[in-house]
Amino acid sequence: MRKALVCLFVGFVAIGLASCGDDTGKTKESSNNTGTNNVANNVNNVATNNGSNNGTTNNTNGGNNSSNNSDNLVGGRITLPLVGFGDPKVLYTPEGVAHVVFHHGAGPAYLVYGECAANCGVETNWTFVDLATGDLVGDTRMKSDASGRLHVVYTTSPIGAGVSQTLYTTCASNCTNANNWRTVDLTPALDNTWSVYRGSPLAVSPDGAVYLVTTDGSYNARVFLTQCLGGCDDGRNWSAGQIRQGGSRTEMAVDGTTLHQVLSNEGGGLVYRTCAGNCTDAQNWQESAQLFAFDGNAQVRLAVSNGELRLAYNQGFVSDESAQVTAQNGRILYWTCSSNCLDPTGWSGTLLANPKDGEHLDMVAIGDATVLAFAADNLDYQTMVCLGNCLDPASWTTATIDSTEAMGVDFDPFSLMCGSDRPYFAAWYVESPSVAISETTGEGLFASAGSLLRKCSVTGDFAKLNGMGRLTLLE
Repeated sequence: MRKALVCLFVGFVAIGLASCGDDTGKTKESSNNTGTNNVANNVNNVATNNGSNNGTTNNTNGGNNSSNNSDNLVGGRITLPLVGFGDPKVLYTPEGVAHVVFHHGAGPAYLVYGECAANCGVETNWTFVDLATGDLVGDTRMKSDASGRLHVVYTTSPIGAGVSQTLYTTCASNCTNANNWRTVDLTPALDNTWSVYRGSPLAVSPDGAVYLVTTDGSYNARVFLTQCLGGCDDGRNWSAGQIRQGGSRTEMAVDGTTLHQVLSNEGGGLVYRTCAGNCTDAQNWQESAQLFAFDGNAQVRLAVSNGELRLAYNQGFVSDESAQVTAQNGRILYWTCSSNCLDPTGWSGTLLANPKDGEHLDMVAIGDATVLAFAADNLDYQTMVCLGNCLDPASWTTATIDSTEAMGVDFDPFSLMCGSDRPYFAAWYVESPSVAISETTGEGLFASAGSLLRKCSVTGDFAKLNGMGRLTLLE
């Protein structure tokens, strides 16, 4: 089992990690077909073993399967602060250093940054630092550029009267020293737009240009692009403009200097938009006809790799006379486009998992490989991995990253808030998954927030406890 997981992620190196970030717009072929085939075989073994080891979750009457998946992980898992934890984001910078940012606490709350250079399954190898504090801190996002500079956007909100802020902060090196971060208040440029619920996509180009999309969250919302093309620690280098009237859930990716956006429209679907220059001017954007059915309430993920756009989302529940659309309700769909993406015929896709809901989904694309992370119907935190030919459902392999049983190993949910009695019902729910793959080592880093739902007796009320964060490393 351990050998299989090693091959799963180290194997990404054999399928073209060095090509990630290529701007030629041409899809690259693997230079080692034999290595790719061996990796694919090992991925299949991982899914088979994980499925047999994890068993079935049973939460009724406090039932708990005694097996867990902790032995299926190479590396380790650490538990982050309990109180008010949320919005974890993970990434690897080009030199192979792992990074995480999240918020925790309530009144005051903190924006926390952590990094680890090696052996990151051991908690003592991580260093954490508080970057900011406020009454409420949230909506964290983090990206890096080709030089390894970190770019983070987050919000602070007062309890009661006061003005909410959207802040950008950046660091080039020695980032566990809070003094090395430089912060810019983006609130004036955003013109009372936000997008906490609607996605707030952040994109960073290899040369360090930063792009942020926001809306005002209403029907027929104003959609804004805020950008900085260089020197982003100076507020004078930021500009903003309204790029659309109408739109809610959005996601964005950047390929060189070209921006790609998907957006849910008022017609109950997703459209694709693109811009190659002066993108704060609405006239420079091109938009497709409606591409896909979408109810607007689920997470959308967009990435560019090897000159190919890759889109993953949960369709939600769409009322439609088409049997095909109805069959896709509640499912994750995966689409790709390499050219002519403003034409719906330029896109090809496949139907994938049936997750717990559409809100908890993340995706990373590295070379030919695509990795999804999501909360499943059985409460597990699952990943789906495809190493190539990803429009064929048979090319995807599913493995469990975390489960309600495994979370109980670190923090027993049955001891919470019911005194000395076992609760009638208690279960952990995975929230806000985030996934990163190292181009240097092939390691996979998964983060999630968690909440406990418990009921002390059959006649009692359900109560929810938020705040258990987890980092899981696969080497």
